[in-house]
Amino acid sequence: MLIKLQRHDNYDGGNADFWVTLAKRAMLEHRAIAIDSLTEITLDTKAPARMLLGTKDISNKPHGYLVALILTKRYVYSFEAWGPKDQFAKDRANLEHAIKTLEINP
Repeated sequence: MLIKLQRHDNYDGGNADFWVTLAKRAMLEHRAIAIDSLTEITLDTKAPARMLLGTKDISNKPHGYLVALILTKRYVYSFEAWGPKDQFAKDRANLEHAIKTLEINP
């Protein structure tokens, strides 16, 4: 499993719909990831987040992919995780817990 957390500037205070649309486009066009679901979650700090789940075949082996977007007026945080689908399925609850416990204030 690989995990990546990044902070990006939220230019012009882009809203969640803008960033989700951008993430979907990047997932489809640049990474060829089939998006399976989009859900809204709330971090322990009460900050809202949106989580996209998807799948991709790499070397004819299915892989799971997750990206969660957490917005503040100034920043957009992206939490990404991916790995072989079987391992991804086993780790998904832990990944979601890791997202929810990020200390990002709204």
